[in-house]
Amino acid sequence: MGRLRELLKSPTPGALASGIALSLLYLYFFAFKAHVELDVLWFEPGRAWFNIYWADEGEEYSQENMSQVLIDRGHEHYQLFIGGLGSIERLRIDPVEFPTKIFLKRLDITQPGYAPIELNPANGFAGLEPVQQIDQLVVKEDGLRFNTTGRDGQFELRVDKSGGHIPVGQVFTVLAILALSLFAGRACRGLLQDARYVPALLLVVFVLALVMAAISRHYWLHPNGEARIFIHPDEEVHATAVEYYRDHWLPPAMDDPEIAHTFSVYGYSRLATHELYYPVAGYLTRFLAPFGQEFMWDARLVGLFFLALMLALAWRYVGFRPIVAPLLITPQVWYLYSYSNSDGFALLLASFAAWQAADRDSLLNRALREPARPHWLAMFGLGALAGSMLLLKQNFYFFVLFLGFYFLWRIFCGDFPDQKRFWSRLVVIVVIGLAVYGSRWGLEIATNGWDSRAKIHALIEEKAERPYKPSTKLHGKHIYLYMRERGWTLEQIWNKEHWGTKSFGSSFGAYGYTQYFGSNIYYNLVQWTGIALLAAILVSLLIHAPPRLWVLYGITIGSAFMLVGASVIQSWLISFQAQGRYLAPILPMLGVLYYHARPWLMQRTVHSLLFLMFGISVWSFLFIGLALIPKIS
Repeated sequence: MGRLRELLKSPTPGALASGIALSLLYLYFFAFKAHVELDVLWFEPGRAWFNIYWADEGEEYSQENMSQVLIDRGHEHYQLFIGGLGSIERLRIDPVEFPTKIFLKRLDITQPGYAPIELNPANGFAGLEPVQQIDQLVVKEDGLRFNTTGRDGQFELRVDKSGGHIPVGQVFTVLAILALSLFAGRACRGLLQDARYVPALLLVVFVLALVMAAISRHYWLHPNGEARIFIHPDEEVHATAVEYYRDHWLPPAMDDPEIAHTFSVYGYSRLATHELYYPVAGYLTRFLAPFGQEFMWDARLVGLFFLALMLALAWRYVGFRPIVAPLLITPQVWYLYSYSNSDGFALLLASFAAWQAADRDSLLNRALREPARPHWLAMFGLGALAGSMLLLKQNFYFFVLFLGFYFLWRIFCGDFPDQKRFWSRLVVIVVIGLAVYGSRWGLEIATNGWDSRAKIHALIEEKAERPYKPSTKLHGKHIYLYMRERGWTLEQIWNKEHWGTKSFGSSFGAYGYTQYFGSNIYYNLVQWTGIALLAAILVSLLIHAPPRLWVLYGITIGSAFMLVGASVIQSWLISFQAQGRYLAPILPMLGVLYYHARPWLMQRTVHSLLFLMFGISVWSFLFIGLALIPKIS
C-alpha cells in the first residue's frame, strides 16, 4: 500500500497524460461512437471515397461531422466509425463522387447501449431514402443495386436514438488503463537515461508489427473467383518484384514474358525501378525458401527483419537512439514493416545514414575528421551507403538534400577544422557512391539497351488499363490524373479534395488501402500534440540553445516543407496521391534535429509529449489497425 500511495502522489506527467488520453479515446470509440460495417461493390477501375455524414435535430450536415472509407474494385467489406447515436437524428450517405453503378449488400451500425441499425435485403433496406442523383434503385435478394447519376448522389436515413447507456465494463476498462499507465510511467523513469526508452518502445512496435503481419489476410478473392485483390497498399506488386529476385541475380529485360504478372493496372512494374529494396529483399528470402511456406510470408518476414535490425542498432548504439526516436510517434511507420513494401527499407537506410551523419563517433565522422587514414573497406562501405541513398524511392531524395544542407551547416559551425582532409575524403566517398549508383544504370542498359526508358513507356501503354494509358484522352483518364489540366487549382486540391487532411490522416494511422481510418478526435489529438512537441523543441532551443541550433531547426522544418510542397505539386500535376507514407523522410530529419537538440530541451515536457504520442499511436494500431484489418480465417 505504501508503494501504491507513493505512486499516486507523484505520477509522471507523461504517464498520467497518456492514461487520460487513452481512456478518453477508448470511451470515445467504444462508448460514444457508432461502428459501421458495410459490404459494397462497384465496378469502376480505381478507388473512390464512400462518405457518411451525420446531424442532430436542427443541424446541417458538415465536413466536421463526416467519416469516409476508401473503396476500390474487388474489395467488399469495409468498416468505419461515425458519431454517437445519442446525438444523431439523421444520416446522409454519399456513395461516390461521379456517375457509376453501385451494389450495396448490407450496412450495419452498432453502438453499446443502443439497438443496432441493420440495412439488408431481408428488411428491404427499410428507411434508406434516395435524396438526389440516385437512379435505377432496386432491391435484389443479394443487395441494393442503384446508379449514381452525378457527383453528389445521396441517401438519407432517420435514426432512432432512444435509450443508450455506458456499460459497466467500460468504466472498469478505463480504470485499468489509468492504473497501467501510471505503473508503466513509474517503471520507465530510469529509461530516460541514454534514451533507453527507444529500444524498449521499439520492442513494443516490433511485437505489434509482427502480430499485424501474422494475422492480416493477404488478399480478397474477387467475386468472379479468379483475381486476388490484396489487402495492403500495393503489396501484390511489391511482393511479385521481390519474388523475381529470389530466383534471379540480375534485373530482367522488361519485355520478358516471365515478368508479365508483375505489371499493375497502371502498366508499371516495380522491376522497372532502380530501388535497392527489391534485390535485397529477394536475396534475403532465399534463406527462408527451405521452410516451404507461401512466398508472401517470406516477403513479410523480410520487412520484420528490417525492423528487428533497427531495434538491434538502437539496443547496441546509444547514438542511434535519438535518430529513430521520431519513429515512435506514428503507427503508420510501424504498419510499413508488417507487409511487403519498399518504404520500410528506405526508412531503415535513411535512419542509418542519418546516424552516420550526426553521431560524432560514427564511422563517417571519424573518417572525415580524424588524422589517421581510414581503412579502404570503411571508405568503400561509406561510399556504398551514399550510392544506396540514390537507389531509394524518389521522395527520399529530399532527405539527401537535407543531408547536404546539414553538412553545410556543420562546416559553417566549424565541425571540420581541417577542410582539406574533409573535402578530399568526402570526394572519395561521393565518387564511390556515384559508381555504385551508375552500376545500376549499367545493368539496365546491359539488359534493356540504351533506349530502356522508351521501352518502359511503350510497355506502360501496352499493359495499363484504359484510364491509365498515356494515349487515353483526358476525359477518359481516371479523375485523379492530371488535375491541373482538368482546370483544378492548387487551392481546390487543398480545400475541396482535402489533400492536407487526407495526407495527415494517412501519416498517423490509416490501414489497408487507407480505408481503415480513425475519427476526427484521434487525428485532432495527434495534430495538437505534434504541434505542441515541435513548439516545445523550438521554445527550448530559443531559450537555452546557441543560435546555430536555431538554424538547424530551420533547415529541418524547411526541408520537411519542401517535401510536402513537392508532394502537393505532384498530386496536382500528375496523380492525386494524398498518402502520408510519402512524407516518411521527414522522420530521420527530425531524428538528426533531436540528436543535436537533446542537451537544451525541456526534458520533462518533450518526453511527456513524445510518450503521449506513442501511447495514442499504440491505441490506433490496436483498435483501428488490428481491430479492423481483414484477418486470416
